[in-house]
Amino acid sequence: MSFSRLAVALSRQLLQAAEATGDARLTGDAHALVGQVAQARGDLAAAEQAYSQDLAISERLAALEPANTSWQQDLAGAYSRVGDVAQARGDLAAAEQAYTQELAICERLAALDPANTSWQRELAAAYARVGDVAQAHDDLAAAEQAYTQELAICQRLAALDPASSSWQQDLAGAYSRVGDVAQARGDLAAAEQAYSQDLAICEWLAALDPANSSWQRDLAVAYGRVGDVAQARGDLAAAKRAYTHALTIFEQLSGLDPTNIDWQQNLAIASSRVGRRRSSRSRKTGPSPNG
Repeated sequence: MSFSRLAVALSRQLLQAAEATGDARLTGDAHALVGQVAQARGDLAAAEQAYSQDLAISERLAALEPANTSWQQDLAGAYSRVGDVAQARGDLAAAEQAYTQELAICERLAALDPANTSWQRELAAAYARVGDVAQAHDDLAAAEQAYTQELAICQRLAALDPASSSWQQDLAGAYSRVGDVAQARGDLAAAEQAYSQDLAICEWLAALDPANSSWQRDLAVAYGRVGDVAQARGDLAAAKRAYTHALTIFEQLSGLDPTNIDWQQNLAIASSRVGRRRSSRSRKTGPSPNG
């Protein structure tokens, strides 16, 4: 039996066991697990069905005891998963509706205890999801508003513990999203500023643990974004420097694992970018005297 089929079988068995206990919360969690396994296999219909069951249970429990913050958190998580699968299906309206419900719950929880960093982090993630859907809708104003809220929270959390790599990663991601929407709006100065902040954090993280391939990849992607905005500004020298840094990292990663398809694709894109810069420079300067 393949791993995916085994995972499906186990998740179904856990659901049956949970249902047999009569514990509604445990049963909801089991439905969520079934949905996650289905989504990982690409079976969005099954994932949607399972997540809807989890959501229905979470809604009933939250209604029974609205002051129970744990059940409110569970309900927010259920809305988030429903939104994820709706977005994966391309149903942006349904995704937006689910994420908006999640955000409202996260806002209420965060307001109850502003010092609760976990709830603040969940609120930032909810803003990011709302921003993602807005950007997919080409509603750049709404996306910018959501991402700006996310960034403000991430900045506060990162300031509480600058040595926290997790919070620094969150902050880097927030800066990159702010940069993306700024670039989409044509505000290259704002995009450059945000991407530079993202790059600085990625450089710091990569230096902390050079063997961390995920952080190295994030750094290469950050260089790519900086290169893109430099190219859009017409600064081809800066674009080339950034793209070359990205290419070097992807070459190193691909050398570590030549079977990693994602890294090979990233390497091809980085090589293409550097190649275009060289081609552009050749056209501008003309043929070499020795060529």
